Amino acid sequence: MFKTVFDTAPLITCCKFEIQGKPIVDYILDNCNIIIPSTVRTELTIEKEVYADAVVAEARIKAERIEVRDVELPADNVLDYYGLGRGEKEAIFLARALEDEIDFLVVDDKLGYIVCDRLEIRKAFFLDLVLKLVEGKQVAPELARQIVNAVRPRYSDGLVRHTLRILEGGDRRCLW
Repeated sequence: MFKTVFDTAPLITCCKFEIQGKPIVDYILDNCNIIIPSTVRTELTIEKEVYADAVVAEARIKAERIEVRDVELPADNVLDYYGLGRGEKEAIFLARALEDEIDFLVVDDKLGYIVCDRLEIRKAFFLDLVLKLVEGKQVAPELARQIVNAVRPRYSDGLVRHTLRILEGGDRRCLW
């Protein structure tokens, strides 16, 4: 089972989309421990009266299926210079603080991903997490295809098509 820190965007995606009437977050929680900083919780649940995904997220947090940790960002830290949102900064900071305990940070924000790369923080886009779950035989390829197709509206066509090609047995590095 993977132990991960999630940023807001991929967790919204997991909570927003369903397969067979079950939120994708539940399939992920069957195979991953998810930790989020408190700001991500706020960003996820602030409009639970409006968004169904916020209700789903709040229910998983209250049931302690998603762990929330308080984060105290140090003053004048390098993350302040990148123009990241508070949730991204706290998720990156938490991933660094827990780097010996977690497998990676799940982050879909491109700038956040680049910052993690520069800071040498292990990270994965949500679609790469799905691939890792298949590679680890935690999720069947057919379920992974269903997840990728369900979340298709949140990702570029290139990311979706490439992920589906890999799930069909294609070489991740192949350009054709």
